[in-house]
Amino acid sequence: MDIDEQLAELKSLLFNTGDGENAIFFDIPLVTKEMEQSIIDNDYDVLPISVIKGEEAKTRIIASYADMYVQDEKFSRRFVHKFPGLLPLDIDPKVIQKLLERLNASKAEFKSEVQKFEDKREKWAEVHDRFNYLITTTAYRKVYGYYGDYMAFYFNWARRPRTETKDAKHWVEQLERSKSRGMRGFTDKAWQEKVDQEIDIVMQNAHRKLVSRRPIKLRPECTWRDKEKKMSTDSAGLPFLLAGHKNLPKVTHLKDYVKKDAPVKDGKRELILPRLYLYAV
Repeated sequence: MDIDEQLAELKSLLFNTGDGENAIFFDIPLVTKEMEQSIIDNDYDVLPISVIKGEEAKTRIIASYADMYVQDEKFSRRFVHKFPGLLPLDIDPKVIQKLLERLNASKAEFKSEVQKFEDKREKWAEVHDRFNYLITTTAYRKVYGYYGDYMAFYFNWARRPRTETKDAKHWVEQLERSKSRGMRGFTDKAWQEKVDQEIDIVMQNAHRKLVSRRPIKLRPECTWRDKEKKMSTDSAGLPFLLAGHKNLPKVTHLKDYVKKDAPVKDGKRELILPRLYLYAV
């Protein structure tokens, strides 16, 4: 796979030209398979971030680009690891730019080939087994390079809501299923009583249009501002590389993610069930 060869070339280049003194990396905890369903149902309560700087950050950044494989079966494949950070380079920007263009082209070509498999079993055999349990979504990730002087890189969290409009029967069935999963901080009896109360609320609003606006796909992003004060936002699933700069930019740290309560009002929608982000219209 050309990607592996180009990543090896990138690793060597970053090792020799990376500015370890000014590297910064934001460590996001891995999600275990045991945690998956709770996060899907109830979101993270808090996702703590460790800020790593200096040579350790450089080491973590270099290693992250090749982190595309299942390392331990206890960790989730649905919540793949993300590696936000920034590594300045002491290099001719044209050199790193050409390498990233080749690497990202290989990633795009690989994604195109994988998506040709319509049969899931065939795809698993030809991709995951052949490439030793490769996690395809991590292999697809673009490596972003920035060239010249930038004023700032603002790291932050982003997510979008998944909107579902279903009848009361659907939401009652979903709530009934949640009884068997339990909830941290509740006894089995207390949890079932709470779910029964939620079912009653849904039934009381069965005559209304019921819409869930659950936030999904939490991911780190970064909004950058260049010297002309132009601003744009890119996904920060992999560390950013900066070359051809005379001055270092300001970097705002990625903060801990803290769960936010669903808004009581969302346009004409009235919140009736916070846990499901369920609104009635």
